[in-house]
Amino acid sequence: MKTERIMAIFFIAALFGCQIFKNWEVPEELLGVWETSSPRYEYCSLEFDGKMVIFQNGLTHFDINHITNVKKSTEDEKTLYNIYYKDNQGEEYKLSLYYLETPDRCVIRFKNQEEIAWRKRGGQ
Repeated sequence: MKTERIMAIFFIAALFGCQIFKNWEVPEELLGVWETSSPRYEYCSLEFDGKMVIFQNGLTHFDINHITNVKKSTEDEKTLYNIYYKDNQGEEYKLSLYYLETPDRCVIRFKNQEEIAWRKRGGQ
């Protein structure tokens, strides 16, 4: 009985510990404000500050969301980031985007809208 309790405590501690060390910070190459020249997204931007993702829709509306996890992988020879975040109501979402880097510019493209390129403000 005592051994079972010790094992249960160890198991719960291990699960809790795994949650603490999740990779939730945004990689440095994504940090900053991203904008597109697409007329559909005029006055819109996407910002990564390390622990938050901020969507600006129009001139005054901001959605600030807390990042809970970031996963990096490769898909079709492109770098894919899956960024998991929660809004202020606690709803969970996933943002999937490709990061593309060439010698003269860096762009991100949402996985569901690959035709639209977003460039870092003040960047390449």
